[in-house]
Amino acid sequence: MQRDSLPLSLDLLIERVATRYGFNIKLKRKRIWEVWERVVGPSVALNAWPCSFWQGDVLLVLVTNSVWMQQLSLQKPEILTRLNALLPKRAILKDIRFMLGDVGAARLKGPLKPQAKDTVTKTAVLEYDGEELRQAEEMTRSVTDPGLKNALKSLILKSQACKRTQT
Repeated sequence: MQRDSLPLSLDLLIERVATRYGFNIKLKRKRIWEVWERVVGPSVALNAWPCSFWQGDVLLVLVTNSVWMQQLSLQKPEILTRLNALLPKRAILKDIRFMLGDVGAARLKGPLKPQAKDTVTKTAVLEYDGEELRQAEEMTRSVTDPGLKNALKSLILKSQACKRTQT
């Protein structure tokens, strides 16, 4: 085995080890947390924050309420294009999924550990149409506590999705 005469920089050594053991793409995708606010803007970043990946190439983003979920669902193609423009080719995202959650806590925690395909909860991949979101918003309009309101909306939306899949 031939050794290089020059020592490797720490950055290069980490990149080589990450590539060898398959962590390179995951490391490059961590850049999403660094650029999220620049991509979506500060007001959106206060109401939507990436939390993890699903099946490797689907970004899961927490949103504060169903109104933001609806709005960002409409903007998803543009957000996806802008994020992918900042990622290397091998780290490209296929999709973004939005789900209700505690955005403030997610911003403090940063990226969560990636979930295995079989361990992601069904709530993370459910998609809701505009009517379901409107109904959930209407049903929780009188609730003043934000945490309780989000929990109730999430429960209502999950219930609607379960009914939809049973029919």
